[in-house]
This record gives sequence, structure tokens and C-alpha cells, in this order.
Amino acid sequence: MTDETPANPFANLETPPSAIQPPRLSDSAIAAYREMLADKEFENRHPQQFTAIRDSVAAALAETGQSLETPIETLAQAYDRRRGIISGADGSTQLPTFLHEIVQGETEAGKPQDAAAISDLLARAGKDPAEVLSSARSALERAKLSNIKLENLSVTSLTQLAVWHRHLTLHDASRPK
Repeated sequence: MTDETPANPFANLETPPSAIQPPRLSDSAIAAYREMLADKEFENRHPQQFTAIRDSVAAALAETGQSLETPIETLAQAYDRRRGIISGADGSTQLPTFLHEIVQGETEAGKPQDAAAISDLLARAGKDPAEVLSSARSALERAKLSNIKLENLSVTSLTQLAVWHRHLTLHDASRPK
């Protein structure tokens, strides 16, 4: 055993800047602290512990830039969330994850589908092929995915996009302002 122990044993470790996350309190911890600090019985029975916890939590929240306040959701945001509507920062309306993954996979495959076969399948299912294609295109445009070519999508994906477009249309008609 040598006496040559480096002053900092972690000096040779490199952490990429992207891996460093700023400190944060979890949402559940903030909720627990909010509940504890609202408990007047605890405050009255244990004033020193209450003060220590309150000051410690205040310091941690100041350090992380977080707050004990519950974020207020607008009526429209709550309505969207309950109906599975997620808006992107760019104003797009995201496709449901499963549908987005399927559409992306079919697009990456780049295999054009047989348009006549798709039209036939849709017609036999009682669907107007032109309406399904129009609705699918509209759903992709709302998701800002207009670069996706409809001819690469399966009849199932096209139909699901049309169903999603119908959901969005009904949602828009009843959404609070």
C-alpha cells in the first residue's frame, strides 16, 4: 500500500456536461412538504422542528428555482390533458405516441403501398377513401409532420390518422376558450 493517495480521487473522472442535471426536489417531495408545512397542529406542537423544516425547504426551493405553489392549469389545458391532446411548443398537436411510432416506422421503411388495394379495403369497410386520405393528411399537418408521404402508410395507419383527426375536430368544437 502506498502513501501516494491523490488529493481528489475523482479528479480523473470526466462527466460530460450534458450528464450533469441541476438539483431538483421531486414533485412528491414538494407535495409532502406542502402538506407538512400546512399542518398547524405540527407547527404548534413542534415549533423548532417546524421552523427548521420550513427554512430548509425554503433554502432548497430557492436553490432549485422551484416553488411550493401548485401550478395552476387553465381550463383549456385541463380539458386537453383529459382528452389526450398534447400541444407542442411549436403549436403542433402531437400524435399519440403509438401512432407516431407506427407512422415513423412505415415512413422510414419507404415502401409505397398499393393505392388501389388501399382504396378497395377502405371502400369495403364503408369508408370514403378520399375522405380518409384528407383526414389523415390533416392530422399529419396538425402534428407538423407534413413531410410524411401518405403513399408509404398502411391502410391501418391511414384509418387511425383519420380517427385521430375526427377526435381533434370534435375536441376543437367543444374545447373551452
